[in-house]
Amino acid sequence: MKQLLVISIALLVIACGCSHISKPNTISDEEADSIFAIVKSIPLGKSSSGLPDGWWVYVETSKQQAPEIAFSIGTDGDNAEFWKNWKTNEPAGFLVLDKYKNVAELYIGAVSNPHGKTSFFWVGYSNCIVQRFEFDVDENHKMKQTDHIACAK
Repeated sequence: MKQLLVISIALLVIACGCSHISKPNTISDEEADSIFAIVKSIPLGKSSSGLPDGWWVYVETSKQQAPEIAFSIGTDGDNAEFWKNWKTNEPAGFLVLDKYKNVAELYIGAVSNPHGKTSFFWVGYSNCIVQRFEFDVDENHKMKQTDHIACAK
């Protein structure tokens, strides 16, 4: 029942496009280097750089207050589907579904559970960080592989 509620909320958020806590999509060099070091530990699908080959997500657990994030994924908001519920006891870095691994444009929607608790994660493509998510209810973005805010050196 709880999972059904989270899925329903995620689909509602996709439909309304709601968002809270708007922050700039920036990152310091030190923070980027730290994220790349952690993301290199994500199993499977590695490129020669040691980073994932394709789209990935990294939940910044030091800033994460909500115990759960409900994710939806697609190539845009119209075709987004429920993807997964991430919980604090799970790995902080993970790859997207195989069918979206190398799409040119990726849509991710997320719902913080419970609402009012901050969720914080980064989305990247291969050796680059593409999008910052920080919110206390929900947030969604459509991203391109070429939308880089930082790339591994």
